[in-house]
Amino acid sequence: FTTILPLLVICLTGILGILNLNKSQSALTTGQLKEASDAGVRAKHLFISGQQVIGLLSYHPLFLWRRSEHSLLAAIFKTGERGGVTVIHIANATGSMGEFVRKSIKGEGSTKALLDEAIGEFQTGATELSILGKELEDISAQPLPSRVQDYLRSRQFMLAEHKETVSTAQTLVQLLPDLLGLEDKRTYLVLFQNNMELRPGGGFIGSYGLISFEQGSLTSFDVFDVYSADGQLRGHVNPPAPIRNILEQPNWFLRDSNWDPDFQNASRQAAWFLQKEVGTS
Repeated sequence: FTTILPLLVICLTGILGILNLNKSQSALTTGQLKEASDAGVRAKHLFISGQQVIGLLSYHPLFLWRRSEHSLLAAIFKTGERGGVTVIHIANATGSMGEFVRKSIKGEGSTKALLDEAIGEFQTGATELSILGKELEDISAQPLPSRVQDYLRSRQFMLAEHKETVSTAQTLVQLLPDLLGLEDKRTYLVLFQNNMELRPGGGFIGSYGLISFEQGSLTSFDVFDVYSADGQLRGHVNPPAPIRNILEQPNWFLRDSNWDPDFQNASRQAAWFLQKEVGTS
């Protein structure tokens, strides 16, 4: 009984831990952040409980001469615990970043603390992912049943996807302070293009918007008819030959500024026209 009961507890905590870990990762993938975090917490505690029982069994006569199997089992449960912890950090980071963006767009301000929290959580999550990858690699090198090996391989594949996602999120979250004007005001030009009148850079620009952020909050978003801006252009700008010859337009304006398939060139041209027409940079 003193042998069977601990083994049953280990099996039960392991199975429930895996189920909750799978649930947390699935919820994280679909953006259910609270469910992901809650399931990650449950998985973490289940695997910790299993490790405690495994630790007690290390003194049992049955395991005194099976140290390698005991260590491997403990390592597997430790990896499960770290998997739960990793999901918790990623879910918390994603939630903080989402709340930061939501408050910024609504112009509610006081967003820096949320951004700092997201940066810290993503960093911790990335560190845990790296350690988890090494632990899974070491465990996979051990002689294990084929079904266990298959499960570990599926976890390694999912781990690679999470690493790529977290890396992208870390890059984005580092750019957000500059993009959303946390320190200085930022103004963006948005071009509304008509896909029924194609241009090399998209479509005919029938209207445009100006979006401004200051101290991480949206301060204005206004939309204008492009002709109101083009009517304010002083002087003459020679258009590309197709505009002059095919469209029979002797002048060049913001509405046809996207005459380049390279967005970087087209966007610079649009910004130049905007500044010349209405004085906005």
